[in-house]
Amino acid sequence: MATTYHNEVDTSGQAVQSGPAIDLRHLGGQLHQLLQEADSEEAATEELCDLVRRLTRSRAVIFFGCDSDARLAVLPDYQWPEKIADATINQCYSLALNAVQTGVVQIVTATENNHSYAIATPVWRAGKPSEVLLLITEIEAELSQALPALVQLLQFVAAYAAQWRGRFGGLQQTVEANRIEKAWEAILAAEIPGQFTASVNRLADGLRQATGGSLVALGLCRSDAVVRLAGLSNELDYDRAAELSKCLEEVMSEALIGDERQGRRTSLSECRQTDSVQQLMLRTDACQLRRGPLRDAAGNVIGAYVLTGKSLSQGDDDRLLAAEGLVGTQLDLIRRARRRPWQYGTQWYRELHHQQKQLVWGFAVLAVCLVFLWPWPHRLSSKCEIQPTHRRFVAAPYEGRLEFVLVKPGDGVEEGQVLARMDAREIRLQRASVEADLIRAVKQRDTALATGDTAAAQMSQYEMERLRLKLQLLQERIDHLEIKSPIQGIVISGHCEELEGVRLSLGQTLMEVGPLGKEINLEVAIRDEDIAYAEVGQQVQFRLDSLPHTELSGAVTRIHPRAEQQGADNVFLADVQIDLNEQRLRPGMRGQAKIIAPSRSLFWLVFHRAWESVLFRLGL
Repeated sequence: MATTYHNEVDTSGQAVQSGPAIDLRHLGGQLHQLLQEADSEEAATEELCDLVRRLTRSRAVIFFGCDSDARLAVLPDYQWPEKIADATINQCYSLALNAVQTGVVQIVTATENNHSYAIATPVWRAGKPSEVLLLITEIEAELSQALPALVQLLQFVAAYAAQWRGRFGGLQQTVEANRIEKAWEAILAAEIPGQFTASVNRLADGLRQATGGSLVALGLCRSDAVVRLAGLSNELDYDRAAELSKCLEEVMSEALIGDERQGRRTSLSECRQTDSVQQLMLRTDACQLRRGPLRDAAGNVIGAYVLTGKSLSQGDDDRLLAAEGLVGTQLDLIRRARRRPWQYGTQWYRELHHQQKQLVWGFAVLAVCLVFLWPWPHRLSSKCEIQPTHRRFVAAPYEGRLEFVLVKPGDGVEEGQVLARMDAREIRLQRASVEADLIRAVKQRDTALATGDTAAAQMSQYEMERLRLKLQLLQERIDHLEIKSPIQGIVISGHCEELEGVRLSLGQTLMEVGPLGKEINLEVAIRDEDIAYAEVGQQVQFRLDSLPHTELSGAVTRIHPRAEQQGADNVFLADVQIDLNEQRLRPGMRGQAKIIAPSRSLFWLVFHRAWESVLFRLGL
């Protein structure tokens, strides 16, 4: 029996069906009976492996125990048949060692025969190194869907063996064995056909019975790091919106992070004291917590569990470790057997007679035609932006230096409010110089009059008038050093802080001030392929990026006759008067708008662009 095994099997994509029908109560009774009748642990192990061989009709069954150094023994404690090639034993030992190291069931196929499987199931013992139960079996192609059920059976046997391997003498007479046996049976018999939530609740309750906890929650992965609550123990009903449900989901999601995802269970003392963990302990009035990931038969993470209790012993932890794989496999089976609403419809359709099916198809075709011919609202999607109805630009009143700026874009301003101030030092120096020139011109005129030089006196008089006008200009500039807002509104643009101390030219734009309230409107960019369907007076519904939960409306008041280029799109701008006087609206806000055009049939809405494209290419 020298067979090479390779290729780890992934059963996660297979549709699960029930394998050979096995009475779990009868199987539990058989396991308990052979334990009571066995004279020694070795005899009980041999009877256990022989029972597995008969149930699974395996080609070989091997049990690897532990040696004196508490490591997995190279030579098996039990093997059937007695003669197995050394190469096969070595391969099986490597597979068993991998099962102990990873903590999950290992499944490989034979190189020569894809229907031959080797399955290694770890046996977690209380406070002692793990052992491995391994079997080699053949499953025909048409029965390959029963592989998960076979793995489930092995996990049940391994979990039962974990309770007495290493402490044979003291456990036979305890009532605890009967309780644990019933808990394993409850886990395997948890599935209720057609009732997903009730099945998961029974599975969680079975895990609670096996571990002695007070509350067990099971969840399924929705994404790589998000777990949704699937069931609670104690037959508790739960509301996904309740605080306890949210808290459990957060704690289970945290179990899929870091070492915990790799299979390391976390106690309360090792848990990161996050808000969700603290809230859960307060809500459940628990003192200890266990959590970890759940895996299917192929070792893929499918969900997580949380267990809380007043006091959890080392034995409870060992049983939890032994039950993790069994619960994960059973939860995967329940999840796959869950029937979706469309599956009920499919089953109902298959049960109809031929004439009834034809009638159903007739009604379906009629319904589709009605849907496609029924008029639906035609909405023209466009980008939009809030714009002021009129804009006022604030510019430099004269050439000079800018002293300081008091506002910045986004600030609200009142009419007449000071926005900036020009530097007055240069103007005052110019005025002093002009005043000195004026005094000198007056003296020159008086001297000319005294000497009778009429021409010189006339020239001095002209110079005096020029200097007086220049003084008036300088005084006016001094009186208008402060640059004020022409209207009430908001500063739309302008970064004047960079211009402080810089010499400005006459009329240079400093900032833009736009009005608020009723003096703003919406500017909609209509694509050129939609302009034929847009008209003045049509209603517009829009949402802004800054107010995503507020839907506003208005009406088209004007469509610009000339198209503009916005990026790669050719658009026509339309002005929309906003119905609601929303004080939070600011110029420059952008969003998405929909222009409500006349209703069209769904067929036209879906296919008119394609039809128009065909006509254009055909030149029609």
